[in-house]
Formats: sequence, C-alpha cells, structure tokens
Amino acid sequence: MGTTTLGCVLMLFGVAPVLFHCSPLILDELNNAERAVVSARRMLMKGRPKDCSDLFMAGQTHSGVYDIFPFEDSETRTEVYCDMESDGGGWTVFQRRGQFRNPVYYFYKTWDEYARGFGNLTKEFWLGNNVIHALTANKNMTMRIQLKNHTGDIFTADYDAFKLGNEAELFKITFGNYKGPSDSDGLALARGLSFSTKDKDHDEDPNANCAAAYKGGWWYASCHHANLNGLNLNGPHDSRADGIEWSKRDGNTGLYYYSYPETEMKMRDVTLESVLYT
Repeated sequence: MGTTTLGCVLMLFGVAPVLFHCSPLILDELNNAERAVVSARRMLMKGRPKDCSDLFMAGQTHSGVYDIFPFEDSETRTEVYCDMESDGGGWTVFQRRGQFRNPVYYFYKTWDEYARGFGNLTKEFWLGNNVIHALTANKNMTMRIQLKNHTGDIFTADYDAFKLGNEAELFKITFGNYKGPSDSDGLALARGLSFSTKDKDHDEDPNANCAAAYKGGWWYASCHHANLNGLNLNGPHDSRADGIEWSKRDGNTGLYYYSYPETEMKMRDVTLESVLYT
C-alpha cells in the first residue's frame, strides 16, 4: 500500500491495517511529543470524544452526525456534524447556510436561541454559542469559513487561535491570524467583540442595533464587513448589507448587495493539524 503521514498515524492508532507500509522517514517526522499527545488522546476518545478532531483520531473518517462530549462535566452529550473529508478532515461544523427551503429570516433569532442552537445538522443550522464556547475553551482551534457563490467558486478564510467566551462574557469572539485571499478579511472588524442579537444589543454603535438593522445574530462593530447569519437572500439583492454578506473582497469593502447561497463555519484542533501536515 502507499505511504502517507495520515496513514502512518492511523496505523499507529490501530485504525489502518498493520500491512500499511509506513516509511521510517515519515515516522521520524512524527516527533515524540506529537505521538505522545495523540496516543493519549486515542485512549481518551474510547469513551468521551470532545470534538470531531478527537473522533477522527479515534478512526471515524466518514462525514456525518456524531455524539461528542464538549462540556467539562463530560456527561452532557451533544450532536454535531463532522466534516471528515475536507482538507484532511476532523472539522466540527458550527454553522451552515444553504438553500433548504427555510424562510429567508430563519437565522433572525433571539439571544437564547443562538445560545442554545437551532436548525437541522444535515441542512441549515447554528450549533449554539454555549457549545461553541465549550469546544474552544480548552483547545487551540483553527476556524475555517467557506463561502460558495452561484458559479460554484469557493472562498476560504482560516483563522488561528479561535475562541468564544462564555455567556457571562457575552460570547466574545477572539481569533489570531487570517489566512486567505489578500485584502479579503471580512471578519477583521469582529475581533474581540461581543455577540449581538435583535433582543440583546452589544455592538459598538451607540445609535443603532446592528442585529436588528441587518437581520442576524453576529459580532457587530458599527456594523459589519461580514454578516453570515443574515437573511438568506440567495444572490444579488437591493436591500443593503442584510443578506449573507462578506463585503470585503480584494480590497473592496463595499460589496453589500450579494447574499452568498452557501456558507460553512467550522473548527479543527491544531493538534490534529500538526499531525496531518507533518
């Protein structure tokens, strides 16, 4: 059989067959620290996977709905959708928008609804701010945002060091470096901001409720360059900035009249990435 870093890792974990040929060169590249961390993770995952990265390390390689245990008590079971195929797999998806015949205002929800989560994990959904906080509280996560337009072009933006605060911290979002097309960081304005909804205004505009104005729940400044939980207007529209928007592309910050038909927001443990890309 062929030799890949991922195959060697899976063989070490007992997932790939022993017949898998693992090059000594690749084994050497998997340094002792990483192997120790992942081996310990495998033992843990036999009972309580905390996210889709853990499930992937435990041998689950098919995308779909899985049970995880993201909370500190380790007893509360949560269903999530795992993307086990994109760019190596192991992604926990926490937002998806698409054309599933929901009302255009389906994501125009209250604070409590965004905290709990809503939707259908195989279609359109928000996982819930409480779960997103738990997933990011004790792990170093990469966040990936993907937008697909009507011609099938996919825009991808990655952010390292992604975390979401707890409810007492108003679900404040923090993240590190942007990796994506140049001059296209639509999320930059949101860094360090609290979450806002139509019934709880925590944005930076003292004269407006951005969530009410732009029909979503999001980390609004005054107000946004991205509004991925806005109205599902499915393409070009006349109303300004209230669709599923990513208004900063190629240095242009005025793209407020196109609502992306499909989006996905997901996260992955950096520990898994260090193994996949060794």
